[in-house]
Amino acid sequence: MKKFIIFVGLLFCLCFASKASAADVGIQDDANLLDNNTEAELLQKMTTEADAMKSGIYILTTNDSTDDNEAYSDNYLASKVGYNNNGIVLVINMNIRNMHISTSGLMIDFWTKSRLNNTLDEIQENLKASQYDSAATLFVERIAEYRKEGIPGKSYHITASGNLVINKAISLTEASIAILISLIAGGAFFITTRLKYQLKLGNYHYDYQENSQIEPIENNDKLIRTFVTTRVIPRPPSNRGGGFGGGTHNTGGGSFGGGGRNF
Repeated sequence: MKKFIIFVGLLFCLCFASKASAADVGIQDDANLLDNNTEAELLQKMTTEADAMKSGIYILTTNDSTDDNEAYSDNYLASKVGYNNNGIVLVINMNIRNMHISTSGLMIDFWTKSRLNNTLDEIQENLKASQYDSAATLFVERIAEYRKEGIPGKSYHITASGNLVINKAISLTEASIAILISLIAGGAFFITTRLKYQLKLGNYHYDYQENSQIEPIENNDKLIRTFVTTRVIPRPPSNRGGGFGGGTHNTGGGSFGGGGRNF
């Protein structure tokens, strides 16, 4: 019995630890860019958002040397939340003057291509002006903003375990409202058309022979010459380095979203 109680206790601790890690937050300012007061304020806001989205939220500043900040950011996020779990990280690398946002799990759905690129553009301007506190603050503010706006065009809910569930069925109330609107619109169109033409139901007949007229016109087109113009279509810029963000890619054993900018 004692062994059974210990076993159950260990399972409870493991479950609690896994949920806690999924909503973990952290700021690792190795490059010493952020003010201590700013860090404290951001950690408080990050904790609120992490609890609401069941996701890990992180900021990392570094001077490490790397030629692939995308993989560097993905691997850092994976080390915090694991592969394909909910999380997001902003990595500011001062050595290569590049910043990158990596997303995984449900954060990929919230950070759409347009949202991601808009945020990257804004953070890039702050970093170019050496406004590092503003860049980190803007990142956290956008996380809260996109959570409140939700996933565009989708009805969903986040379970207690951090799973994103898309609601595909409409409710009875929504269906009833849709049917009522369609009946009203159809009835209004019928009544308006009848009154406009003063139609009498049952005996109305349209005389198409009397009211129709066909006048065939002969038209001859002659092909004189043709021209073919060719051009090389350049490939879109890569997501790595200073390219656009959006879409998903694989790093190691997981799927990630995100994008970066040079500054």
